[in-house]
This record gives sequence, C-alpha cells and structure tokens, in this order.
Amino acid sequence: MHFSADNRFLACGTEKGSVLVWDLGARRQLHELDHGSRVNAVYIDSKSRYVVSAGDNKMLLIWDLYTGEKFKEVSLFKAKLNHIAVSPDEKILAVSGSKKEIYLVQFPEGTVSGMLRNGHEKEVIFSSFNQVGDQLVSVGLDNQMVFWDTGSKMAVRKSELTPRTINESGITIQKAEVTPDFRKILIAYQETRLAKGGKSMIFKYNTALYDWRTGMLENIFEDHVKKIESLSVTPDGKYYIVDNSTLSLKKLNFRDLRTGEVVKSEQIGQEVTAISVSGQGDWMALAEDEVKVYKLSGLGAAVTAPATSGPDAEPGETTSADQPGFGFTSPSPADFTGKYYALIIGINEYDDPMINDLVAPLTDATNLYGILSKSYTFNSDDILFLKNPKRAEIIDALDYLEREVTTDDNLLIFYAGHGHWDETTNKGYWLPSDAQHESTANWFRNSSLTGYMASINSKHTLLIADACFSGSIFQTRAAFPKSTRAVERLYNMNSRKAMTSGTLKEVPDESVFLKYLMERLDENQENYLPSEQLFYSLKPAVLNNSENVPQFGEVKNAGDEGGDFIFVRRK
Repeated sequence: MHFSADNRFLACGTEKGSVLVWDLGARRQLHELDHGSRVNAVYIDSKSRYVVSAGDNKMLLIWDLYTGEKFKEVSLFKAKLNHIAVSPDEKILAVSGSKKEIYLVQFPEGTVSGMLRNGHEKEVIFSSFNQVGDQLVSVGLDNQMVFWDTGSKMAVRKSELTPRTINESGITIQKAEVTPDFRKILIAYQETRLAKGGKSMIFKYNTALYDWRTGMLENIFEDHVKKIESLSVTPDGKYYIVDNSTLSLKKLNFRDLRTGEVVKSEQIGQEVTAISVSGQGDWMALAEDEVKVYKLSGLGAAVTAPATSGPDAEPGETTSADQPGFGFTSPSPADFTGKYYALIIGINEYDDPMINDLVAPLTDATNLYGILSKSYTFNSDDILFLKNPKRAEIIDALDYLEREVTTDDNLLIFYAGHGHWDETTNKGYWLPSDAQHESTANWFRNSSLTGYMASINSKHTLLIADACFSGSIFQTRAAFPKSTRAVERLYNMNSRKAMTSGTLKEVPDESVFLKYLMERLDENQENYLPSEQLFYSLKPAVLNNSENVPQFGEVKNAGDEGGDFIFVRRK
C-alpha cells in the first residue's frame, strides 16, 4: 500500500490482481486497475500523477492516476517482481524480484537503463535509495545486505545478516525497512533450530537494527509472537509497527526503534498483511481481506534533516524523554490539515440609480463573518470581507485566493447581492456595486466564477449564494424593475459544491434562506458538519416560510470529485 504525498490518495495491490485506488478526501474508490496477477508493490508519485504496480506476472505497469488508463507497460523482467524503490528525484525506479538482479527503470518513461548484478545469490525482497540517490541498499533471501553505487552500478560493500539469539540457528529474512533519515535499516526475520531430542523445532521471530554507514548490527529486538509479515517505520523515525496478533487477540504493536520496547499496543479487528503510514504521520492503512484507514496523532512528519535530542544523543536519535503521546482512532471525514479561507461579499448599494439598492446583504454578510470566526476554524486573517465591492475588487480577491490557497486548504465563498440571468445569451451574472443597467462591462459573469472555482487549488470549495443558481448560472434577485424568470435544472457533474437560496425565482431582499442558514450554523453542536447535512437541515424551514426552493449541488466543470466541505467547530 502507498499514500500519496498529500494524503489524498491511497493505492493497494491485491492477491487477485487488482490495484485499488481510493480518493480519501472524497471517501470513495477511484479506480480498480487490472494488473493481471498478484500485486506485490505499488507506488504513487509525489505529484499524484501516476500509480505504479509490480507483480507476479513479471510486469511493471504505470497508470494515469486520474483517468485510470495504462500509461506504460514494462515487460522485460525474467521473474516475478517483489519491490519498488524510488530515487529522491523520482527519475529512477529500482525494481527487484525473485531473480538476483535489480533493474533500474527510468520514470515515468518506463525504459530500463541498467541493472545491478553480482550482489545477491537469491531473491531480492527489499531495496532503498539513500537521501541523495547515489547509493542503494538491498536485502535478499541469501541473508545478504548489499550496498550499491548507483553511478557505477557496482556493489561496494556487503554485510551478512546473521543476528542470532540461538546458537547455530537458521535465519530466514522476512521484511526490511529503512528509517526516514537513511541511517538505520530494520530487518524482520525468523530464527529456527531443532530442539533437543530432535523431535520439534524452536521458532523465534525478531527484528534487528543495522547501521547504514557501517553495515554493522546494532541491536536485536525479541519477543515478537508470530511471523512478521507486515512492518512499517513511522515517518518521524522513532517507532516501528508490527502485527502481533494471536489466535485469541488481534493487536498492533508500536515499538521504540532504539530499544524495541512496546510503547503502545492497540487491539484491532483483523490480522494484517500490510501496513502503510502516510508521510506526515497522521494516517495509517491496514490491509488483509479489507483495507481500513486510521487516524494517528502525536507522530511527526517524515525526517528531513538530522536532529539532536539530549546532550549525548547521536543525530537522528531521541532520548528517553521522547516517549509517544500518540493516539490511534478511526478516521473522521473532517480530519483536514489545511487552513479554512473565506471570501464574503455583501452588496447593499449600487452606483447606478436604475439598479435597486438593498437593505439586508451587508448585515447577513457581517453575521456570517462573526459566526465563522467565532464558532468555526476560520481565522480572521484568512477571511476576506468585501463590503459593496466593485468588480475589480472581487477579481483582486479571487486572484489572491488563487495564489494563496493550497491543496490542503478549504474555501468558502459567500455572495449576497443582486444577480441577473440573461435569457437571450443564456448567461448569468453577479452585479458588483459599479454595475451599470445598460452595460455588462462591470458585471461579473458566472462562468468567470466557475473558472476561479476550478483554478483555486483548494481541497474543498463551497459556494453559498443568496441569489439564484441553476447549472452554471445565478439568476435575478429583482435587480431591475422588470426581471426575467425561467427555470433551469441544477447540473450534477464532478465539480465544486454550491448552496443557493432559490431556483430561478426572485429572492426577497430579507432572505429566509440566510436566516435559517445562520441559525443552523450558530446552533450546531456537532464537531464536524458537512455542507450537505447543513443544507438539508435548513431546507424544510425555508420551504415552509418562503416561496423559493433552495438548491444544493455541484458547480459545473469546476473539479468536484464527490467530496464535501466540512464545517469544523472550534474546540
């Protein structure tokens, strides 16, 4: 299994030959890709463009993450593939399997650029580049750990893996992982010996810690109760995670990477065959018959530079004071790590006397500002409040959000003011304060708004408009004495969400929709409130107290992928 760098996607290979790709933000399966055989390794590149899979059918496949289409097929390998290691610049994949060689594959082109030979005598189960990519370490079933120069493609050093705790025992390597600072290599292995009398076998399941620089054994951690089929090092480099289940009790152990001590043991509902922790240390996926994703807290992000903790600690190590305070819980759909931005627009006054002034929008906008900044996780510095803005001011604000908002962030856009639908051109508009009755030059077209909602790189964007919306347009709020009325359906496409006060009917100046919207937000006691749940909690009251029918749906062609905007209450 592998998380994408931004925690948005998770890929998992299956024994049945599929690669399952989930969109965790939208909480849905995105693709089921057909690899064609048991899948032993998967990878998502750091920009979330590609998924890579390798399996028993000797194939390395590169997929387009968004379309699910096969991008490249590499079929030059002579045996099943076990593992994929990726260079720091993501230009080279080191692909290993049941043969002794390690293939170097250019990524994403899929061209084999060389092989690492004459290092192992048996199957290679693991490899990893170092921090700069000029070295690679590999671990094989020949109980050898080989260090390679990736430039010359030569083996420069070997270490025999014989971490015995029983005299004359046999060693079988099972799993291997490298710490995020590339200083340590963790080996999981089985130790066996014939018992006295020769009628039974002694089995021990241990992990051993080796130094990358010297290849020397540093420590052996015993007392694992079963064969170690799954192993993961946390991104902060402090702990490793193993399944320590028995027949009667299924549990996961978090062990101190320096001492091997069990620092946390969590009961789980299944034995696991794969463990993956996200690069930020905040999500963990466990797999056997099904994949479960858990929320972690108290674990740091991936190590990016050595750090010293305590006067005698080596770089990258921690002292005994650094004991874990992490939590282990099922995920909530509202576990967002980014900021909450808001653009609030309220327009009462219009320069052109032919456009009716309004009374309520600025009051409504001010009330919403107060509720968001006081009760929800919107910091006042991240709220843009435009009072009676001109067209240029609206564009400047959207341009700013386009620059500032990241893929981890969430954005709410609120508009209260006049809107207009032109039946002749089938175009909808917002009317800024400098709009003119006889000219659309200063009107703000809804297609421009849709374009901004697509280009602002947020995780979730919610538009709340106290005007009329249908498909890709807003409709009139009686801006002119003679306004048009028509009925258009709300489009359901993969795009951003919109919540509006009416269909294509005129919306009263003092909005019943906003009255109940503010009440529901203010009275809400839930920690996490999806916008869809918010909408359906207020819709009956609006229907019972006005002639308009509020609408909720996706904004056409703006990038919706099935998720929802979550209001998170302050704690």
